[in-house]
Amino acid sequence: MIKKQRLTIRNVQDYLTKLEQCQIDPNFFTSLAYLYLSKVQVYSFQDWMWMEDDEWIVLPPVSDKVNNKALSWNKPIWAGFLNHSIEGFKIGSFLDWQFTFDPIHFNELGGKYWKVYRKNIRKYPTRNGSWEYVNTPLNNEALDLVNQWVGEKINDILDVELLYSYALEDHTKIGVHKHYLYDKSQHLIALNIWDENYRYINFRYCIVRPDIPFLDEFARYLFYTHPEIQQQGKLVNDGGSLGNVGLERFKDKMNPFKKQQIYSLNPNKL
Repeated sequence: MIKKQRLTIRNVQDYLTKLEQCQIDPNFFTSLAYLYLSKVQVYSFQDWMWMEDDEWIVLPPVSDKVNNKALSWNKPIWAGFLNHSIEGFKIGSFLDWQFTFDPIHFNELGGKYWKVYRKNIRKYPTRNGSWEYVNTPLNNEALDLVNQWVGEKINDILDVELLYSYALEDHTKIGVHKHYLYDKSQHLIALNIWDENYRYINFRYCIVRPDIPFLDEFARYLFYTHPEIQQQGKLVNDGGSLGNVGLERFKDKMNPFKKQQIYSLNPNKL
């Protein structure tokens, strides 16, 4: 019998543990913080677990028992995994790109492929002078910064409510990390937000003052070169482009370690 479970941190952790045991390569939506804050519905059957909302299976069903028989699924899966096929489903429509970066590559930025990005990250500090990049806020300007950025980037945001929760609330206990960038007058101009899973650091948001040229490039550079990111030895999943050609080109110029396609999945009977 299929059982709908109450959403808890423990249930989400159990799902992530099954993925790790099965050596499944997690996609950008696979983290304790993302799933818990998205308020997904947790379902189980025998040793299977999966996540749903009203219309989709959000992330694929997974079981760490070899002989478990798959159910007869009747809902599509919103985002499949790159290295894992699921019995009862077939490839559906293209969902988004997945850009993966190696933080170590940002230490030297040598060679012609880094020429544009190397040039652009120097422009903000050259034109604006001193700055400070810290892990605790110096003032209460975060809401104003987020409002400005959302006003400019609304078409590039998958879930505005989720963004505000990540940016403005304290979710340290479920693995949300933040760093704040201040200008020489100690005004907040950028906010980097990330979480993790067992394989990747997920770079959730780079929120910047939209009226400052080349600030986005510089803020991302600070994220990738910070010791807290460098010392973990993990790749960074920087998400996709949400159909925005300009954003795709921007990330292409950062020379991703991998650029892969994520697909939705459909039940075989559809």
